Amino acid sequence: MRFLLFALHAARGPAPRRTVLQATTSHYELNQELSRARAPDELLQVVEARAPDFNAVNAATALQRLATAKLRRGERARGAAAAAASAVAALAKNDETWADPRPVASSSWALAKLGLSLPDLLVRQISQIAPRMSGRELSTAAWALATAQRREATCGGAYEAASLRDTRHALERCADAGARVMDALSGRDAATIIFALGTAKVKRPAALKALCRRLADPSVDWNGQDVANSCWACASLDADAPRLFSAAAAFVARNASQLEPRGVATLAWSFAKERQGRSAAAARASDDAVALKALAVRAAEVARFFDARSLALASWAFAVAARNDLIEPSDACFQSLERDAVARLAPGLDARDLAGVAWALASAGRADRASYEALASRARALPRKAWTGRALANCLWAFAVQTSGCAALPLAQDLEKAVVELAPSLSVRDAAAICWSLSGIAAGRGVAFDAAFGAVADAAQNFASGEGRALANLASAVVDMYGDDSGGLADNCLDVRRILDAVAALAVPLAESSTLEPRALAALAAAFAACRAAAPAPRLMAALAAAARDAAADFQAKDLVAAADAFARCGAATPVVAAAVRALGADAAGRAQAFPPRLRADLCRALAAVGATDSPFFDSSAAPRDRLLPPPETSYAANTTRVQILEVVPYSSLFPGDDEVE
Repeated sequence: MRFLLFALHAARGPAPRRTVLQATTSHYELNQELSRARAPDELLQVVEARAPDFNAVNAATALQRLATAKLRRGERARGAAAAAASAVAALAKNDETWADPRPVASSSWALAKLGLSLPDLLVRQISQIAPRMSGRELSTAAWALATAQRREATCGGAYEAASLRDTRHALERCADAGARVMDALSGRDAATIIFALGTAKVKRPAALKALCRRLADPSVDWNGQDVANSCWACASLDADAPRLFSAAAAFVARNASQLEPRGVATLAWSFAKERQGRSAAAARASDDAVALKALAVRAAEVARFFDARSLALASWAFAVAARNDLIEPSDACFQSLERDAVARLAPGLDARDLAGVAWALASAGRADRASYEALASRARALPRKAWTGRALANCLWAFAVQTSGCAALPLAQDLEKAVVELAPSLSVRDAAAICWSLSGIAAGRGVAFDAAFGAVADAAQNFASGEGRALANLASAVVDMYGDDSGGLADNCLDVRRILDAVAALAVPLAESSTLEPRALAALAAAFAACRAAAPAPRLMAALAAAARDAAADFQAKDLVAAADAFARCGAATPVVAAAVRALGADAAGRAQAFPPRLRADLCRALAAVGATDSPFFDSSAAPRDRLLPPPETSYAANTTRVQILEVVPYSSLFPGDDEVE
């Protein structure tokens, strides 16, 4: 073998000598040399030797060729450093060739493509000449500004990277310039500028509105990538772009069968995200439904080609669409995702995407055991540092409510250590979802997640704010896990009462300002009534009672009875509590037939407990007065009134930097 290698080397002859470059001062000749350099090492030699003589066109040509040449990373960095240093030096001397927008845009694109920061002088030049750029130059520069690396990638200190402030200002200037010449923009250029704004999280409402109006023009050509990029950006920025989404819905209805897998996932996510809290979307419900159904059909066809992020985004989007009755939860797309994507991609999912897929499947009521087991296996294999509070919350919630038969307890026990580590930084919302899920998983199994609840109790003093549903679930979780038959908390000295104290402190102002929804109000009252010996919270119960008294007509039957029952059991014999029970009974009298027999009996018992036997509900109810029993002295299970957390958690980014301006 050695002899054969020697013979081949001898036959090839000695390595060719490196060309000795002759001096030249012609920038045209420099460009010719750069263009003629075919071999990567020859290109590098020309760049390193000639960089001090480059003008703007030479520097742009060199950087573009380096960005596409097959060079090793170190060699590419050397060439880029030389070319970029030359550009910065020329810009510092106010070289007039850099007043031409073309090399400025091309150099910016190449540096971003090379994974480098943009020099500060180059970014300032973009800001200065943006009004003179063509549509393609604006879109190229905008893409580079949005996707280039930040301050750490500067070719070993060859130049000073632009600040975030200067970068955002330059991008805003490009967007404004694009809006001014929007009638001359192609669909690709308008979509790229919009994509750049979304990637950089730069809100420029006037410019964005104009660019979206351009894309909505029927005369503008755009392809699936343009549609996906622009819709994603507007959804990410929470921009009001009804005309864009109407045009996108029409495009999808016509061309869904031609969309690439990532385009399917991106568009599905964009439509689902844009509908959140957007009243204007209601007028487009039928159009959006058609688009989402077309995307679901296409997703079923291409699920086997999805990557991890596409799986997470598509499953989330279709789960949200199913909850909004835009597609059927049992649609073939879910079956295809379970069959062709989940198990295949689960081993490579990161914590965020894994939690997103699990949440989506559980939210859509899917019960494919193999999918959940694949996700559980991956979740148990992830290191604890990979988890965030939101990812833990979504993952545990999904496994707490899924009905596939997959064992959730081993996963919850493995993830408990991650909960303990993250507890000091958990928001109330995430702490509530985690504790609610753990209490549900532990129910009836004779286990307790002491470490997790203890860590949350230690961190409860950090809770600064929380919305009603989260507070209700957190209180219910504590009672479900540790409530005993005497109305106290058997918490093995964990002092989880600190959690309830924190919940009460946050819930009082919500109750006093009447901002608690009835379901959350009823759940909070039930939880605190169930553990009144450990945490009576008289101010909270009084505030809840006053809020319930004033909003009795807003309660559904189950919540109304739960609230009245809780007030009657809480032991706070105050006029406001009795008045609340009376008000709930009076409102229920007008709709007594909506109350099943058990709820009627419970409400009558609550009324009797506060001495309200003259309530009109008795005349409307079939429950006889002489069989009413006083409320028991012991506590009761509060889990029947827990508020299920079905929060939609949008992703903050999507395929950053994948799309290029050619």
